[in-house]
Amino acid sequence: MIEAPQDDAAVDRFFARLRESAEAGGLSKLVLAKPRAAEPGLNRISVRSLDLRGELHLSFVYSHATRDLTKNLPLPEALAVLRELVGVAFSHAHLFTADEELQLLVSKKGRQSLRRVALAGASSAQAPGAHDREKHRYIDIAKPFLTELGVTDAQHRLIPAMARKW
Repeated sequence: MIEAPQDDAAVDRFFARLRESAEAGGLSKLVLAKPRAAEPGLNRISVRSLDLRGELHLSFVYSHATRDLTKNLPLPEALAVLRELVGVAFSHAHLFTADEELQLLVSKKGRQSLRRVALAGASSAQAPGAHDREKHRYIDIAKPFLTELGVTDAQHRLIPAMARKW
């Protein structure tokens, strides 16, 4: 299902859905693209939700041509920053939730359009990602050959000096 109304309330509807999905834990990611007069070299901003010290934050990754900068902001402050960026510094905002994708497009003349696409096979809302995620490993630490190589001890605990080898 695609909606494409063109009115000035599109930004308000977009941010209402953003706040709702972030608070409910259904925010997958938000991408701000097509920079206008943003700082030189800034290509896009990717945003995801995370839980820091028991409080909901949004993690911003500012992707420049040669580097990435990350900033973690509490939800109210993050929404204020996003309102300043959308339509002024970036023309496109893509919101991905558990069950839909919203695209906010702002033309050069300032006309706004909001498109909603329901995702097939939508899953239930998921909790925001933890800040400290466990690293994905290809080999289980309990494998006996790691003990033989000296990477783990007899109880299959990682030897700190050998962590880079695991």
